[in-house]
Amino acid sequence: MSLSCLMAAAALAGCSAAAPAAASEETTTPETSEMTEIPPEAAPAATETPVGAEDTDLWKVEPAYSLDAMIPLYSEWDHTAGRNEADGMYAVRTGERWSLFDSDTGSVILQDEAQQMPYLFGGSELSVWLDESYYNSDFEVLKKKCNEINAELQANGADMEVQAGDSCVFMNRWIYTADGQIYYELLGNFEFDGTPLAQVSDAPALFGVQQAAWDNDYQGYTVDENALYAVADSAGNLLTDFQYQNVCMYGSDLIAVQDETGNWGYCDKSGNEVIPCVYQAEMDAQGLTGPIDYAFPDMSGIVVVQGADGAKSALYTDGTPCIEEGRFEDLAPAQGGCVWAKQNGLWGLLEVK
Repeated sequence: MSLSCLMAAAALAGCSAAAPAAASEETTTPETSEMTEIPPEAAPAATETPVGAEDTDLWKVEPAYSLDAMIPLYSEWDHTAGRNEADGMYAVRTGERWSLFDSDTGSVILQDEAQQMPYLFGGSELSVWLDESYYNSDFEVLKKKCNEINAELQANGADMEVQAGDSCVFMNRWIYTADGQIYYELLGNFEFDGTPLAQVSDAPALFGVQQAAWDNDYQGYTVDENALYAVADSAGNLLTDFQYQNVCMYGSDLIAVQDETGNWGYCDKSGNEVIPCVYQAEMDAQGLTGPIDYAFPDMSGIVVVQGADGAKSALYTDGTPCIEEGRFEDLAPAQGGCVWAKQNGLWGLLEVK
């Protein structure tokens, strides 16, 4: 049975959206899974009072939301988060259950039924692990539930859907061939169908690439399972050696890289490791092809990182500190020069200039 099926929510406003009304811990998560529109007049007023010692940091939405974890929606299609169909969407956990938030509209989409961190795979197909009772029941029960979910997603303008049955999911990868060519390849086909980089209209500025060898029997390129990654750019340049265990989470200026110890850092558009590989993964879920165990992306000129002790901090994309470790209880990336920050057990949206 496919992992595709359920999501849940409460409401959080994005940096550019009308903010939800302030809520106590008891009222943060609505009791219904129906869409909840947040009236603009109910928004907490943005304060001009500086937060902490830094007078450049201001609350855009003051802390009001009791949530245990906040993760920009991840896409296994391109190994990044907070982009394309996932833009503005967050997987949010309260207790042991996960929900889905649209931070652009402050809308609630479904509620507290996911057992694992929701994510996208196959482009716009939403994966959420349902309670076992749905998988053990008659297929029509599962199908009906998924149809209800898709109706709510559509009503909220979410460009994604779930499927009740098994789905044919293709995975993408970038490969580097012996003649120095880079191809974007869709795995799952019976013959090589790689697209040359020059013909990929939406190639990211930075991406990870592995060396591949032609296999006459397979009539396609194969990649050793232990093959290391290099960072490449949309012009076809290799910016680093093949030295990383993984390269993913491209953002506007940086891409996350994982060294041989399993730690994460970030390279810039020149291939410089401007943020060293000393940080821990922040996303943890079971994906279609294995564990999702990645760092956060650079979403708006700021990257949130996690130290060995679990404490979060934020850095500008040149590696200089933005929000020091320990200043807030938790942090999560946001668009528009903002960062989600948790203070006194509640999340708010912090504008960082």
